[in-house]
Amino acid sequence: MARKVLFGLMLVAAAAVPTALVAVSVARGHRIYRYQVRYDRFPASDRPLVDWLKTQDGVAEVEVRHDATWLYLTVHTYQRYPSPDVFAACERFGYRGQGSSAGASVVHPLW
Repeated sequence: MARKVLFGLMLVAAAAVPTALVAVSVARGHRIYRYQVRYDRFPASDRPLVDWLKTQDGVAEVEVRHDATWLYLTVHTYQRYPSPDVFAACERFGYRGQGSSAGASVVHPLW
């Protein structure tokens, strides 16, 4: 019985750490922009897009991946900077097709 309780407490603690980190980041004024964009053709590498985004003012971190149809892009910015123009950058770096967004979202600061 004690093992089950200990395991349960460890599981709750493990889930609380990522939640706390996101809460601290948002409370400090960071924004997290998440994009899911449909394209028909992708460039050979996502690296040029990531490198360009990382040079933009206020960008702290960039995460990107894609499957055959969708580009999944997350841009973390500092101190309430807006997201760079992701759609223009994608076109510039060889993403072709509809460019329609199915699920763009922003995690805003608490205030």
